Amino acid sequence: MAKRRRKAPRIELHPMFLWIRGKMGKIVYRLTRNGNVSAYPAPDMSRVKAKKSKRSKGRPYDMALADYHHGNDMLWIKLYGDQEKPEGWTWEP
Repeated sequence: MAKRRRKAPRIELHPMFLWIRGKMGKIVYRLTRNGNVSAYPAPDMSRVKAKKSKRSKGRPYDMALADYHHGNDMLWIKLYGDQEKPEGWTWEP
């Protein structure tokens, strides 16, 4: 015999709470596509270990910054080609 699906109780919120979404205390409020507000208990993240991001070193800005500080100024090469940089030249005005 199949289990019966348990439905959450339907409650009428005060009009002040009809626009709410986000987390307040230990409850998460979500605004659904059809305009209803759903309330869920916030997940317990106390035992979750933070993982190191796989993409942290692969972001273009980080790679460009590391290249620039190692003497490989790709923006200069893109704009000016093989021209030598003037002595004491910087990107700041």
